[in-house]
Amino acid sequence: MTEVEDLLTQILGTGAGSVGCSVGSATWNALAGSGLTRVGLVEELGGVGGELSDAVSVIARAAQAGLDGPLTEPLLMAGHLAASSGTALPEGTLSVGIARVSWLGSLPGDHLDIASTTAGDTTGCEHLWVVGRTAGGGTALLRTQPDHAGRALLRGSVLHCDPSVVVETELLGALGRSAQILGALRACLQLSISYTAARTQFGRPLSSHQVVQHGLAAMATEVAAAETAVQSAVDHTAHAGAALDAEASLAIAAAKVQTSIVATKVAQSAHQLHGAMGLTTEYPLQHYTSRLWAWRDEYGTEFSWSNHISDLVRSHYNGDIWQALTAQSSDQHELSRLTDGTL
Repeated sequence: MTEVEDLLTQILGTGAGSVGCSVGSATWNALAGSGLTRVGLVEELGGVGGELSDAVSVIARAAQAGLDGPLTEPLLMAGHLAASSGTALPEGTLSVGIARVSWLGSLPGDHLDIASTTAGDTTGCEHLWVVGRTAGGGTALLRTQPDHAGRALLRGSVLHCDPSVVVETELLGALGRSAQILGALRACLQLSISYTAARTQFGRPLSSHQVVQHGLAAMATEVAAAETAVQSAVDHTAHAGAALDAEASLAIAAAKVQTSIVATKVAQSAHQLHGAMGLTTEYPLQHYTSRLWAWRDEYGTEFSWSNHISDLVRSHYNGDIWQALTAQSSDQHELSRLTDGTL
């Protein structure tokens, strides 16, 4: 177990003990106080050091514990924006948005409506960074605060960026959501195993019935597939601020597609195994499945990323699917072979 994993276990435990906790809770404050909400970014830019894999571990484990709050946004998206622009992260809770319209001069008033922006949860956030295209055809990063309605105020400092930053930020958002889906999938599997072992029918535990065993085995297989996809994406993605090449883009897109597909299957199976209990507010399953249904569509659906994969295969691999699937360096192959499953 790595130092980060050990610290996460101390703060979050190994079960669903943080369901209902969010920004400002004792659990969130402990996570932030430990520096884990800034891991994966160098100290000069407001981080605490560490690797991108550490940041992904934090995101997945927090989702598995049921902790709500922006983690994908500051750890991966804002971290990349900070490293790309040489701008330090501000103190406090931060979320990130990707503008879907041209802005800075093209919109009336002084707000960028959240409906025109793909943004993470801004509840309790003190800062909001929005990256997107400007009215003049460039790319810029707006550093501001969300208003009471969660919109971006078009008042704040603006930095002009490389055009690739918009796509890279969305890719890292997809990687973060994939990690969150993975955490929720783990929780659904754990809850299903525990529930079917404790619940009896016809005088014996549900888990002793063959049809239930088959269902649990199928869920475990799907979760393992999601684990592999997310690990591959992490293996192909370099540190914050580094450009994302075709291999990284392909791996992240594949992870988002895989985890989104698995999210639908596992949520359905978990509710089938739990029956009506899974829908009650007192039981944590509905917390996880409702987030699975939301996260699978955020920062790109499985369909949009499938199209992205098709475009990559045509443009970077001459339409050769086998070349795309096997195009990884020997170092990455060795890293995958030695993976110990700590995400």
